[in-house]
Amino acid sequence: TSSFQNLVLPFSYPFVAKLMDDLARPTPRAGDLARWAGGLAAALLGVLALAGSWLASGGLVTAVIALHLATALAGAGRAPLERLPPDARLALFDAGHLNRLSLDFWHDDSIGGLIVNLERDGYLPLVIGDGFAARPIGGGSIPVLVAPQVPLTTGEAVALQSHLEAGGAVLVAAGAAQRSAVAPLLARYGISIGTVPLGPVPVRPDLDRADFEQAMREPLFREAYPVESDGGWPSEALYRAFDRDVVIRVKAGRQGGRLLVIGDPAFLTDRVLENENTAWEGNVTLLKDLLDRDEGA
Repeated sequence: TSSFQNLVLPFSYPFVAKLMDDLARPTPRAGDLARWAGGLAAALLGVLALAGSWLASGGLVTAVIALHLATALAGAGRAPLERLPPDARLALFDAGHLNRLSLDFWHDDSIGGLIVNLERDGYLPLVIGDGFAARPIGGGSIPVLVAPQVPLTTGEAVALQSHLEAGGAVLVAAGAAQRSAVAPLLARYGISIGTVPLGPVPVRPDLDRADFEQAMREPLFREAYPVESDGGWPSEALYRAFDRDVVIRVKAGRQGGRLLVIGDPAFLTDRVLENENTAWEGNVTLLKDLLDRDEGA
């Protein structure tokens, strides 16, 4: 049953979709089975007759494999993501750009806590590994790019921009090491990730337990970098440090699109956001505020 659990489903959904396809497929009637068996027998006899006794065993295996493949292709439906309604609230996790994260659960650089937070906000998280250029992105979906290290292609940047211009949202978390990877998208809105590290912010002295519990109610960044804007697009800063923007929301296009940028590649990982045992409340609240579609930029 683990494939159906909330934390596993973002990874197992292709298997679950195929399983549901198999369960929903009509059961063949006896006559259909007889015709199918007869066709199979005829095909195999033909192979044996053509191949001869020396090649008969190899031809038989090939025929069986080909027949199974043809049957599978004939019965296969559209890919799971292509069947969903365009307004489905999906969080499309990018895992195709050598992202600096772990797809295992409950490690410091895992995204289990992010999955839980997006589910709380009404999204169904799904991990994708083939980019954004060739897939439809529904208006209710939010592509999520966490610390990609391979640059977005022009096709991907155009697809994400079209999604934003149509009123959608894109969430990006990156630092200086990933600035070139996200530049194909961010540069279209005059945004870039700065190269001067701000470090862990805010800087706090040693805290007693009461002060630490209070600090957990405020945002905390582990590897903060400034998010810089040329001012060409309306934007709102949700967090600043050392007089620099660290988290911004950009109003992208006339339809209310939202480009959400966090200048910290680790902010959305379990170590900083939420893990199996605890959550940094201030970061959870900041992420919720950033995702809130009722806020204007």
